[in-house]
Amino acid sequence: MAFVDGTLDNAKLNAVTGLAATLGVKADFVDDITEVAQGHLRSATAHMIRANLESLTGKPWNTDDAMPWLIPYKIKPDPALAARFHTLLDLPKETFGHAFAAFYRANKYAFPGEEEALNFAFAAPHDSSHLLAGYDTSPRGEVLASTFTAAMHRSEAMSGHVLPVIFSWHLGIPLNELAGSAKGALDPQEFWHAWARGERMKVDLFGPGWDFWAATAQPVDAVRAHIGLTD
Repeated sequence: MAFVDGTLDNAKLNAVTGLAATLGVKADFVDDITEVAQGHLRSATAHMIRANLESLTGKPWNTDDAMPWLIPYKIKPDPALAARFHTLLDLPKETFGHAFAAFYRANKYAFPGEEEALNFAFAAPHDSSHLLAGYDTSPRGEVLASTFTAAMHRSEAMSGHVLPVIFSWHLGIPLNELAGSAKGALDPQEFWHAWARGERMKVDLFGPGWDFWAATAQPVDAVRAHIGLTD
């Protein structure tokens, strides 16, 4: 609620931190909001980036420069991986694999392995979330996909997923050169719907239980049912 109108309002931020103190809530995301309220925006956003990387990789990070991890193929392309993605277009149209490759073609994305592409470890689960949950790649869709991810994956849910997209896509504060920024993309009602859908997931698409390549040969509807996306 402190961010819903798309501005950084110290009175609202202080109300959040005061309520957290009263309830005894101690969490990294509360510290981030406290930092913002105290005017330490850069410190807060740096922590959000580290939290996001820790959530995605499962290990601690001591830098807020996400680019080397996010775009590894600029230095070391992986033609075999890229070729594997290209072959997904040859699968039957009803399969998840064909839909995923078509989603990339429609959005003019580079496939993981190609020089301009995102790291497979992020791209495959993130874009699977977009495709299977039905969230487009507009700023609003990115907020909802990350909210869905936060409730599904749980690791660093607020600091690593929810706050970064609110700052990037609703407050217009870019966290890195890749993500960009926009204002006004938070849809409060759909935010909570996305959170509820993520909580109901049977399979965490960012966890070890999700086998992207095994899912590619299955019909999209079968994949959705298997992971718990029934609405």
